[in-house]
Amino acid sequence: MDEQFIRITLYNRDTLSYYSEQEIAEYCRLEVQVVRQLRDAGVIKGIDVVGDELRYGNDDLALLRRVRRLYYDLDINLEGVEVILRLYSRVQKLQHELERYQKLDENDLEGRES
Repeated sequence: MDEQFIRITLYNRDTLSYYSEQEIAEYCRLEVQVVRQLRDAGVIKGIDVVGDELRYGNDDLALLRRVRRLYYDLDINLEGVEVILRLYSRVQKLQHELERYQKLDENDLEGRES
């Protein structure tokens, strides 16, 4: 009797990678000084690793790529970039909040119709 096996491979697209300050600056094609200024301003956070320098995750990498586009391609100064990113973050939070309320409202309407 021949046995058949099925191989299932699961991939996690949300794998965590951490980058040094130098690596993240190179990946985003930014100067290390710009990365430091954005960290000092609270735009990016970084992760404090015991006995090591700060590390940066994939979220920081994506954010710094957005910074690069605003700073170099659109010629917006760092203060302007910081304001834009804070407003963008606030708009995203408000959008999620609105979606949550809309779902609650839909559930409430469905409950009344039943």
